[in-house]
Amino acid sequence: HYYVWTTDTKVVNRDSRHWHYASSIGEWYYGFFSSHMPDLNYDNPAVRKAVISIGQYWLKMGVDGFRLDAAKLIYPSNEVAKNVQWWTQFRRAMQKVNPRVYLVGEVWDKTPYIASYMKALGSCFDFPLSGAIINSVRSGKSHSLVSHLMRIRQTYNKAADGKYIDAIFLTNHDMERLMSQLKGNVGKARIAVSLLLTFPGSPFISYGEEIGMK
Repeated sequence: HYYVWTTDTKVVNRDSRHWHYASSIGEWYYGFFSSHMPDLNYDNPAVRKAVISIGQYWLKMGVDGFRLDAAKLIYPSNEVAKNVQWWTQFRRAMQKVNPRVYLVGEVWDKTPYIASYMKALGSCFDFPLSGAIINSVRSGKSHSLVSHLMRIRQTYNKAADGKYIDAIFLTNHDMERLMSQLKGNVGKARIAVSLLLTFPGSPFISYGEEIGMK
């Protein structure tokens, strides 16, 4: 199967929010985000082969890399080893087409959890640092921001043998925009952006944030 199916009501009842009934065949399919987004079955080698071929196709077309949405949810988020194994396989397959391919994973979690994906992907969005910068700027206090940054980087360095790119950012499309969080305070917004652009890592700016949209 290309998707995850079951007829076991015990399985469905344990996680009923994510299982959806297909009345036409009398089975449930798994869709973590919604019934309109069924999850692929990555235990099927044919699925992995198809996804790899899609990635390689776009690299051959000139794309330099991919932003990988919800990267920790290929398998349930508690199955870290299986998720990491898949992304390691995917990255190696992409590197066969472009040795310098850039992958950045959206692993929305705490630093130690993000670190477990850093070696496989090479880059992950730094959600804890995002919150630390904004909280510090909002309050006008450092809140040991530098030591916080150092702890994050030490954790990532150890997990990825120093071979990673920290994808730093302030907000993304799932968050309230920076200017809204700072209640329109332009001075504070400038400080936040200055920190973003001078901290180590590869900075990302969500569209609209560069002109101060709320």
